[in-house]
Amino acid sequence: MSDPSDLCQPLSGHEPRVLDRRVVHRDPTAPNLTVRAKDLALPDGRTVTLHSVDVMDGQPGAVCLAVHRDAVLMVRQWRATLEAWTWELPRGMGTIGEDAITTATRELLEETGIRTDSGQLLHTFFADTGLLANPIHLVLIPVADAVPSEPTDGEVESSAWVPVDALDRMVADGEVVDGITLAAHAL
Repeated sequence: MSDPSDLCQPLSGHEPRVLDRRVVHRDPTAPNLTVRAKDLALPDGRTVTLHSVDVMDGQPGAVCLAVHRDAVLMVRQWRATLEAWTWELPRGMGTIGEDAITTATRELLEETGIRTDSGQLLHTFFADTGLLANPIHLVLIPVADAVPSEPTDGEVESSAWVPVDALDRMVADGEVVDGITLAAHAL
C-alpha cells in the first residue's frame, strides 16, 4: 500500500493535459452556481470533456461540529434535491475574505441562533471530488450555552442536541444521509 501522503500526488507523465477551460453556465441567483467544462487530453490520446460545479465563485464552505457536553448539534432541513427532511450538521458557504472559523460561527448563528466566537479548524475535505469544486472546512465549535440567544434565518426547521452515541446509531441506521455530515462524522 502506498503512503497516504502520496495519494494526491500526480504520477509524472500520466496526468491528463487540460486543453481548454470554460464556463458553460452561471446562475447568479442560485447562489452564483457555476458549471465549468474542461477539455482534457488523456495519456492514451483520447480527449474528454469533464464538468465541475462550484457555488459562491468557489468560496470554501464550513460544517459546524458544535459540541456541548457529550452532544452534537444537528439541524433538520428540507432538501429539495431529495424532496425530504434530513438531519445534518449546520453548514454553509463562506463569503469572500471570510476564514473557516468565521464562516462556521456565522452559519451556526444563522441556522440555530447560537452565538459563539471560537472554533478550531479540524480538517478540510471535498464533498465530491468528481463534481464539486468547493472545499469544505470542518470546524469544531465548543458551545458553553446550548440555548439559542438570537433569532435564526429560518433556513432550518428545528435543531437538536444529539448525544454522540445516538448520532452513531443514526448514522449506522441510515437516518443521516448527507455526505458532508457523514464525512464530518467519520473525521
